[in-house]
Amino acid sequence: MKNSQPKQYRAPERGIAMITALFALLILSALAVGMMYMATTDTQINANYKESEQSYWAARAGLEEVRARLMTVGGDLLPSAPAALPPGANSVLYVVNPSLQDAGISHALPMAPWDPANVYYDTTLCSAFGIQMTVACNPATPPSFSTANGINSATSNSINPFINQANALSYKWVRVTLKANNSSGFPVQAAGDPVPNNTTPICWDGQQQLIKPANYPVKCDSTPALLPGTADSPLLTPVYILTSYAVTPTGSARFAQMEIANNPPFITNAAVDSIDNVVLNGSLTVDGYDNCNCSCGLQGPKNNQVYVCVDRAGMTCDRSKYAIFAQGNVQNPGPSEQITGGNAGGPISEGNDGTNGKPAFPYDINALINTYKNGALDVTKACPSPQTSPVTSPCGWSCSSGDCGTHSNATAGVPPTFPPSPPAAPVGPPDMSTQVTYVPGNVQLTSGATGNGILIVDGDLDIHGGLEFYGLILVKGDIKFTGGGSNATNIYGAVLAGQESYVDNTLGGSAVIHFDSCALRHNQVPSPPKMMAFRELTF
Repeated sequence: MKNSQPKQYRAPERGIAMITALFALLILSALAVGMMYMATTDTQINANYKESEQSYWAARAGLEEVRARLMTVGGDLLPSAPAALPPGANSVLYVVNPSLQDAGISHALPMAPWDPANVYYDTTLCSAFGIQMTVACNPATPPSFSTANGINSATSNSINPFINQANALSYKWVRVTLKANNSSGFPVQAAGDPVPNNTTPICWDGQQQLIKPANYPVKCDSTPALLPGTADSPLLTPVYILTSYAVTPTGSARFAQMEIANNPPFITNAAVDSIDNVVLNGSLTVDGYDNCNCSCGLQGPKNNQVYVCVDRAGMTCDRSKYAIFAQGNVQNPGPSEQITGGNAGGPISEGNDGTNGKPAFPYDINALINTYKNGALDVTKACPSPQTSPVTSPCGWSCSSGDCGTHSNATAGVPPTFPPSPPAAPVGPPDMSTQVTYVPGNVQLTSGATGNGILIVDGDLDIHGGLEFYGLILVKGDIKFTGGGSNATNIYGAVLAGQESYVDNTLGGSAVIHFDSCALRHNQVPSPPKMMAFRELTF
């Protein structure tokens, strides 16, 4: 029997699978293209970031190179460092760093950042100093500078080992100028100071920046005339601004800037400065006349001799220092104790605690120790094997529980020959060797110790049996000179003691202590200038 059900109609479905596949392929292709685009973009971003970082760190490297070359001890750039603010003569120094890739760039070699035709033209010089240089700073027509605007004719080359090679660091130049009161955008301003400008130089006193006092030279680094109403003027050093420009072969450029200054040498008020009481005994001589520029001695008949100090040849005798300057009391000198100094107030200044019209004791001994012990030769370090001769630095000392024991014939640097008197200039004979020596605890030195530079004792110091030292002795606690036999104590420089003392500082034995600014100036630590500020410039 035939099926009487009618046939159902079905629409044709041929080709739908292909359309679906093509649509899916289109979506996948779009996703793939998008991912490729994203990957390419990420690669470009990473490449740009890499180039930017390369130029940034190259600019930093340029700053660090020039900073190291401006150190007070051994800095080869110091002779050509700026001597004035722009537009004074030799007021802008460039240190340039050409690469082999620059050879094909028009006007790139020799590099002349002050020339607008140069590819590496210094676009920041005009904005920083254009007013003083009396040059119109028009971005449309960049000005050209010259020696008449203070550009140093002795532009220096980098000491980069790959200079003029393809793999040279990508910084192109570092500009060195003295800092003015408004040249960084952050004036050194205090009540009563001049209005911020780019004609007032800035100095560094070892603790803070300050506007150059009127009686100092522009660079702040020469001994000035005495400030009115004061016993002495502090030593200052100039603050330099370093500006670095770096650009990679692909054109990524960065500017960086740093403010630096060398710490001035530390000059004390007296031959002996103490925050504690001072006891005098024995055959003792403490002289505040500056041995660096004063020639002193007894004159007249034997029964009526007078201690007289005169100028050394070509120098002016400094009579402003005390023999002893103390926050506590100083025992009256006895017949065997010769305490001399040229200060109008007398050779001894005591009770300096900031009351009763007396000045406050000006030194933070802990801070000074922390400053000078960085990079010092620590007596606890292991001794070299074999040891060299002569031994100029103590080593291998045991300083358990803050006690470094007793040591004989310790040598902490090589002083000038004693006698005769040490040299009257910072540069002594060839047998001298200066160093900073750090003793991390109490110590007794016996049997003719010698030294030159800075001796830091982070505790109490007992000198028994003689010492010959040229420089600064910095003691956190008590200091005792107890002499001993025929070994005399001879110190040319200064002694600073007593931050945490519980018994009086004792000066005795057969000690001879002469203030000597040459010995103190001689002791600047050979380290790069202090970095006081860093910033990146955006132009």
